[in-house]
Amino acid sequence: AAFQEIQKLALLYPEGALSVKDVEQAVLNVARYDVFDLRDAMLTGNTARALAVLDGLRAEGEALPLVLWAVGDEIRVMARLAADAAAGRDLSTSMRQQRIFGAREQQIRQTLKRTPAKTWPAAVQHAHDVDRLIKGLKVPGRLDDPWEELARLTLRIASGRANRTH
Repeated sequence: AAFQEIQKLALLYPEGALSVKDVEQAVLNVARYDVFDLRDAMLTGNTARALAVLDGLRAEGEALPLVLWAVGDEIRVMARLAADAAAGRDLSTSMRQQRIFGAREQQIRQTLKRTPAKTWPAAVQHAHDVDRLIKGLKVPGRLDDPWEELARLTLRIASGRANRTH
């Protein structure tokens, strides 16, 4: 990674000495994301950050199936927890069963409060539809580009809206 940054500096600036400011601007302007940044932004309701992370992952060449796995897995967990809460089960027990502890537990509780329970089953179906798109299958009512459809799914969760299935 350091070698790539040096190569980038060589392309951006003419030969000679560089100021600290020039180096900082070039090097610090690189945002690196991972799928867990996307998950966290989505669950906290930060739509702008969620889309920025998703765009960053796409630009960095992250494998779409991996990105969908992270988003889809989280949606399935949230669907189970929402169903447990609706059935009157103890949420703390359900979270332990889903291996959710510590600070994440608070994040999940806040997400469940802000997002209608009916959002989750439709979101699970939406994630399945994105998977089909990745495999090259057409899904009626969905965009053809799986990245764009994943962005719609991410917005659905981050905004806390119970959108219709398609």
